[in-house]
Amino acid sequence: MAATSLSATARHEVSPVMSASASVSQTEVAKAFDNDNTTAWTVNATLLKHPQWIMATVANPGDVQSITLTQKGATADQLRKAIEIYVTYDPMNLGEPVEFTVATDRPTGNTILKFPAKYGAHVRLAIKPGVISRTWNLYEMAIAIEAGDSVATTPASTAHISTHLSPSTDA
Repeated sequence: MAATSLSATARHEVSPVMSASASVSQTEVAKAFDNDNTTAWTVNATLLKHPQWIMATVANPGDVQSITLTQKGATADQLRKAIEIYVTYDPMNLGEPVEFTVATDRPTGNTILKFPAKYGAHVRLAIKPGVISRTWNLYEMAIAIEAGDSVATTPASTAHISTHLSPSTDA
């Protein structure tokens, strides 16, 4: 994924993800960070009737300012209503969700969740139940960290991703 300018002054880099976990389909969660748009972390419509989440730990903590999703199965309006975004340094204390906007990148069709920069090492997308009504495929999730004077693009690293397992609610 290429670095882009979010505004005239805000520049970012895509941070490598060191670990990822999820409420369901734990063995598939690394697919959301593998730079392969043919693989996905998938949550079926039945499971989306219950709260779900995906959480990533970035390699270098910093001011997280956006998340780019390559996804299928949810409209921008559904994502706006369904998702809560948490950025934290302490994964056991999520704090309050950040306020965000949803935009679609016209050339790629990717969904961009933009918010005021917040310092953290862990990013969690909590998915509210019953808003997304069909199977949701998250092909890629890129986390943008505010950069200093330069922009460096680092693709999500799969070499060091460890998938943390938590109790499954899969049937």
